[in-house]
Order: sequence, then structure tokens, then C-alpha cells
Amino acid sequence: ESREGFPPGIDPAKPYLLVMLHPVTTEDDAANRAMVTSVLRVLERMRMPTVLVWGNSDAYSRMVGPAVAEWIETRRPPFLYATKLMQPDVYARMLARAACALGNSSSFIREGAYLGTPAVIVGNRQQGRERAENVTEVPADAEKIEQAVRAQLAHGKYARSALFGDGRSGERI
Repeated sequence: ESREGFPPGIDPAKPYLLVMLHPVTTEDDAANRAMVTSVLRVLERMRMPTVLVWGNSDAYSRMVGPAVAEWIETRRPPFLYATKLMQPDVYARMLARAACALGNSSSFIREGAYLGTPAVIVGNRQQGRERAENVTEVPADAEKIEQAVRAQLAHGKYARSALFGDGRSGERI
């Protein structure tokens, strides 16, 4: 199995979580902090190899980024590889091979559907968006998040979904 672009500590042949946390621009700092804290609590409990991508520039990122940075600095989780940036081709490979995607990224819904990647969407950032069967949506509650992640890990990969296209539009155009 190719390790191209995979960070240290993450073996593409073994289960790992891919986590992406974006601020929810329709919620205040307290709600965003609760979402981040709940996800990080689950990561601590599960202690599974994890790639965490964080740090976009949406409103409220001033809270999400520092909350993640503080957790990393104080806990120094040995199972975690954290980054603010990832090349798109590396991200696609990581999403394709992840045992479960966790957080609130639209890529878990769109690209994750095409790749069949099990995903747990936390909170309401993606509320109302169409989704394939690979997605489970839960509130920002650590117990519910952990239950959903464990269920997705037990399920494993989903069949690819063409809900958002079959990957051949360029060819057709």
C-alpha cells in the first residue's frame, strides 16, 4: 500500500479517523466551543490514529483554531497528526482510505459519498444538505458522537454513491 503523502504515525493499511472541524457561522462562540470540545473528548476516549485538519478562515475560526491548538498543546495526544493545510490530492487519498470521517466538512458528504467513506457529521453546519447513506448526523454531544463513530467503524466502507455525480463529467464535457 502506498504511503505517498500520508503523515508519520498514519498507516493507510490500518484504520484511522480523518477529522475536520470548521466553525459554524450561524452559532456563537459557546456553541462552537462545545462542538469542538465534544469531538476532542471523543478522540481522547477512542485513542485511534487520527489526522486532524483544522484552521479555515470562516467566521468564528478565531475560537475553533485556538480551542484545537490548546487541546493539542496541553494533551499532546500521541495518536494524533494535526495540520492546518493539506494538498488536495493527499486529502482525497486520506478521505478515501479513512475508516471514518468525523467533523462537519461538506467534503465528507460530497466526496465521501463518491468514495464510500463512512462519515459522522457533527452539529448543524451541513443541516438540510442532501446526503448519501455513508453519512450519519449527530448533535454536538460526545456520547452520541462516539456511538455514531463506533457504528460507522463497525459498518465499514459503503458502496460508492453517484448522488453528486459519477466522476465522469469532464469526459462528457
